[in-house]
Amino acid sequence: MIGGLLILILIVVVLILCFSLRLVGGLLKLLFFLLLGLPLAIVLSVCGALLCCTIICIPLGLACFKLVGWVFSPLRARPA
Repeated sequence: MIGGLLILILIVVVLILCFSLRLVGGLLKLLFFLLLGLPLAIVLSVCGALLCCTIICIPLGLACFKLVGWVFSPLRARPA
């Protein structure tokens, strides 16, 4: 109970410091990468490798690998 309260206080202090130093964008990018980006990239890589094992599904496997690149930088403009 006390440990959870200390973690909550620590999170609030970090957020206040980030807002005051204008580091929120970087903090949100880091949280996106660690909580969503990295696990999704790992799953897509494994699925892409499994799909590339069959001749018919190679285009789907390559599409999974392209999605991995998008997961790491979702807001960056991609050339067509």
